[in-house]
Amino acid sequence: MRKDGDWKISFYKWHSPTIEVSESYKNLQVDDKQAADFLKEKYNQVNWLQQAIKFRGNTLENVIEKMVEKQRMYFEHGTFMLQPLTLKEIAGELDMHISTVSRAISNKYIQTKHGVIPLRFFLQPGIKQKDGQATASFVIKQLMMELIKNENKQKPLSDQAIKNQLQQEFGINAARRTVMKYREQLGIAASTKRKRDSGGK
Repeated sequence: MRKDGDWKISFYKWHSPTIEVSESYKNLQVDDKQAADFLKEKYNQVNWLQQAIKFRGNTLENVIEKMVEKQRMYFEHGTFMLQPLTLKEIAGELDMHISTVSRAISNKYIQTKHGVIPLRFFLQPGIKQKDGQATASFVIKQLMMELIKNENKQKPLSDQAIKNQLQQEFGINAARRTVMKYREQLGIAASTKRKRDSGGK
């Protein structure tokens, strides 16, 4: 949610379990040392578990806030402004281990104006451009889909032609083998096959 020019994040707390000790045990007085030591050990375990749950929740909130900060252009302008982002980058800026960040976002989702999206969606590899900037692979794939969708069905675009149009129209410098890899990942056939499928000779 955007408010006063900044993106505001609200977190649902219902997913975090609440650990409480029964009042009868809290007020239990025992004279036996063994029983007292046992209760003390269990109180410590409950306290440790409460702290662990709190830490996990704080970790997730910090990671989401950093992701939103890094993907601000996506939230303001849409899919084509998605930025390359890695677990290593997030972990480094939060001074966390990569595995900690990975566990925190596993099977977690964020509700946005674009729908409910898995957090891992915001972690995108990218292709570095000559000016030092990088373009997210997801964005390149979306542009490729648009080019193929609007191509001349009698003269479908080859991978080289797609590479050329990405450069000419969008300033994206992608290798032809990268274009081929992305096309295959999208489940789109090669130009010769697309021509046959469209009824071309």
